[in-house]
Amino acid sequence: MPRGYQGLDRALPGAGNHLRLGAKITQPLWYIDTGSVMLPVAVDALYGYGLGQAQYRVAGAGPTLGERRASVGGGLGLRLRPFGGTSLNLEIGVSYRIDAHGENRWAPHLR
Repeated sequence: MPRGYQGLDRALPGAGNHLRLGAKITQPLWYIDTGSVMLPVAVDALYGYGLGQAQYRVAGAGPTLGERRASVGGGLGLRLRPFGGTSLNLEIGVSYRIDAHGENRWAPHLR
């Protein structure tokens, strides 16, 4: 599901195939010094991001535009290296839900 939608009650109606499109732009804001923190979790960078996502129900020859879900949003992320291992990204932001039925609203998201 695109960000901003939650729960199976917001899933696209009916069974079948779906087409999902998305783009995300990430911009580093601050590279935090990882050598001065005496914790087992090293903080590498703080970054901002913007995103756009859309999901369409595919019926017959092409997408059915009346059965779509889309959202745009943005937020902040933190790239961590717990215990010196592989990187882990923590993101918090908001998404604006664009619904074909006029149920538009802002929704927080955490990833």
